[in-house]
Amino acid sequence: MTSTEVTLTRNDGSETFVLKAESVDRSVENGLVTDSIISAVSRQVVGGKLVLSRETYQIDFPIQGMEAADYPNSGTYTDHDWGFNEELWRAAHDWGFTLADGFDTLSYRDRTVDGVITLFNPKEDTGQQKAGTFDASLEFTHLDAYVSQ
Repeated sequence: MTSTEVTLTRNDGSETFVLKAESVDRSVENGLVTDSIISAVSRQVVGGKLVLSRETYQIDFPIQGMEAADYPNSGTYTDHDWGFNEELWRAAHDWGFTLADGFDTLSYRDRTVDGVITLFNPKEDTGQQKAGTFDASLEFTHLDAYVSQ
């Protein structure tokens, strides 16, 4: 089986993961419109119509045979499969949008998408494979929103 390389890069460029994807499922939802926006502070309508679109990437990949170059902070782990799993778990908690650096990025084939990790689901199934190896799913989401007149 061949894999497709997908990379995740933290918004400040300081950390990168290389996922050896077995499948990438893309979806797009476009044009959800709400009638108004209400200010959380004043509880008043503050704009026109809110238009939302969402692009989601569902990536399935094994965490098996990982190497130090595949993930950040690898020097602190002797087992790179476990280290990759733990560091990606940490990234799913810690990464995300900041005013200083914007969104994280996903690179897949010739596309680079800004967004956030919205799901990370590693599974260790010792009945099907050796202990300490994982199959994982990761969801990465780009959300575009604007207020129309």
